[in-house]
Amino acid sequence: MAAFVVCVFNSCSENDATKDDLVGTWNLRHGDGMDMVWESSEIITIDGLKLPTSAIAVIAADYSNEQLREEMRSLTFKANDDLEVTYKDEAGGWKMDVIGKYKVVGRTKFLFYPNIEKLFGEIGGMDVAEIDSDIKTLASTAGLPARITFVGQNATSARFYLETNTLKEAKGLVSLLFRLIAGDSVDAAIYEVLDNEMPGLLEKTDKIEIGFNFDKAAG
Repeated sequence: MAAFVVCVFNSCSENDATKDDLVGTWNLRHGDGMDMVWESSEIITIDGLKLPTSAIAVIAADYSNEQLREEMRSLTFKANDDLEVTYKDEAGGWKMDVIGKYKVVGRTKFLFYPNIEKLFGEIGGMDVAEIDSDIKTLASTAGLPARITFVGQNATSARFYLETNTLKEAKGLVSLLFRLIAGDSVDAAIYEVLDNEMPGLLEKTDKIEIGFNFDKAAG
């Protein structure tokens, strides 16, 4: 997940944007479409190798970007509040599906209400019954708060990301998202750490973000 710092704070204020800035199709930036920040003093052991959380973040991003290049093309924010994803289906063709609703609550934030069955079940191939109830509750009631960093005066690039408080509140969300994005390409030892140790690791985490980088399609 690459950092976006170029001119965003100088180009526009939080009050001069509306839902119109978000509506439209956003193409995933292949190569660095997903990035992760994980700052903690904790050391994680994977297959006997001791790694800082910052290194785990790099590994997670590498796995995820490799998969995303093949499996995902874009997100489309519809005027009717639907959020659509264009992804590769089992037949190898590109398919568009509504994966939930969204609500803009400020220049730097929107709420995402995912369709758990569609996103994680039908598309992700997971057993929805095993998803933590706190994630399901948050998704269906308050929504998942997603932050936005727009880049440039015309907001033609953006980083959408889940921040520390959200990921700490829904403790199983990090592992769930990683499974959705990276799939079967990841070493089982990494999933074991994410599944079993993540709740405790999050309590000792100073900062964690999972972000996705997009460029807005013309028109």
